[in-house]
Amino acid sequence: MFMPSARNWNEMKYEPAGCWPLPINRGDEFAIVTKIPAISIKAACRGCPLELSVFRAVTSQGVILALTLRIADDPGAALMLSSVLRHDEEQTALDQIVRSGKTIMIFCDEASRPVARGTCTLSAAECRAASELLEIPGSRYAGEWIPLLDEILDEVQAHGDPALAAPSVHVPSVVAVPLSLSDIETSRNTTIGLNGEAHTFQIDQTDEGYGLEQSAWHFLERLFTGQIVHSPHVGTGDDRRELTDILAFGEIGLCLFECKAASMLSTDLHRTTDRRVRNIEKQIDKGVNQICGASREIVRGGEITTASGSPFFIPGKVRDVRFGVVIISELHPSVDWSKVFQRLQQASKDSGTVINILDLRELRTIVGISKDDPNLFHAYLLHRFEVASDSQHAHIRFVLDGPHLP
Repeated sequence: MFMPSARNWNEMKYEPAGCWPLPINRGDEFAIVTKIPAISIKAACRGCPLELSVFRAVTSQGVILALTLRIADDPGAALMLSSVLRHDEEQTALDQIVRSGKTIMIFCDEASRPVARGTCTLSAAECRAASELLEIPGSRYAGEWIPLLDEILDEVQAHGDPALAAPSVHVPSVVAVPLSLSDIETSRNTTIGLNGEAHTFQIDQTDEGYGLEQSAWHFLERLFTGQIVHSPHVGTGDDRRELTDILAFGEIGLCLFECKAASMLSTDLHRTTDRRVRNIEKQIDKGVNQICGASREIVRGGEITTASGSPFFIPGKVRDVRFGVVIISELHPSVDWSKVFQRLQQASKDSGTVINILDLRELRTIVGISKDDPNLFHAYLLHRFEVASDSQHAHIRFVLDGPHLP
């Protein structure tokens, strides 16, 4: 299993996604390490088109190297990861990778877990051109983040996405290198919770919904220590049934979680963006309906048990303040989020439950800024819903602001 360096681990923890060329195995090998959503990892492992663009810009601070990894998990809206290489080890790794034409690609998911790896082969002709670009003499910049790097990154991102048009000041040279993956291996990750309950996750497991639930549990369990249950049930005898995927509570209220994974492993890899969006909207609607149904059960005040039948007690006053979270695989920008919010607003009013739509990236952010306080978590969910109400739009993200890591 890949273990990142302390520096790379810090970046991976604080960045929602990223791509880093790095030395591994004491510097004897080199790898492209990525952090991307699980749904995009699955697409890459299935063989969706991959491309690495190498950039070289000559500036007053020296030669600045940058790259963009393009993962066409959605043929109409590819995922693109751009970064400036400001560490010697990253620049050396990129040199070695394009010279050899082959490397290892390591995939980490939203929880920064290494979940898959494969042999990555770079297209020969373009690889030679990229190597020649990197061999042009010039002193390279390595050091702390400076405003100049923001300018370079803007131009790099605009190259991959014209919608991000930026002033062409430095005009970096670029070579795009197609990539191919082979010999894919996935790792089996088992998390043992604070109550001794173990949950196993593997990126290629066929039950993709369970994989999303396990990842959500991974983020939530510590936040709601002792006040969280996976797959709670209601009813008795033949009428016993699952209430929701995850139920948790704090001092002021409870939260119902429904996890709805968009299928990637069993669907057409080349499906259109419209089909992908329709599937996401269908999953959202299903999750909202289930939260409304679970909320009605909570109001009835019936006994709640664990999946094994043990009682799970929720104080009466807590049942009166309810939050609902539908966790989906991705907050795809092409979804009609204004229409989605209208659905959330009406469902929230009818059920007396504040309902939000999150992906794992957003869930991780909110859990992180809640600082182990369930009440703060609920407050952030309420604030998020209020912001969505003001904009009448459900595509909302918290943004962490602060200095760049050293």
